Amino acid sequence: MTRQEVKAWISRPLKYHRQVEELTQARKDSGPENAGMYEQRLKELQAAEAAARIEVYERLKSADLPPRLASVLTQRYLRCLKWPVIIRTLGKSKQWAYKLHNMALDALTEKMQ
Repeated sequence: MTRQEVKAWISRPLKYHRQVEELTQARKDSGPENAGMYEQRLKELQAAEAAARIEVYERLKSADLPPRLASVLTQRYLRCLKWPVIIRTLGKSKQWAYKLHNMALDALTEKMQ
């Protein structure tokens, strides 16, 4: 896989998570009388998110990345944390966090060859 393919693959749980959040908000905004029409799609998205998380978790676990690299990928793509939260947990600058993230993606790409 190329780095771009790895990034697209590892981003799937985060993308599903965002879709679940958006659909949940839309369901709330539409009122209780329309909540039922969102339920099936919400269940499908939640199932897809769970399956993607498991797949990514298993791959990260088997890749045996250094703890810092695995941590930034786990926080971003499995825990679906936003960058400001990740940056605070790392205790470093935004630029350093992004650099670490890029290093982690490169290391994962290498392991997935």
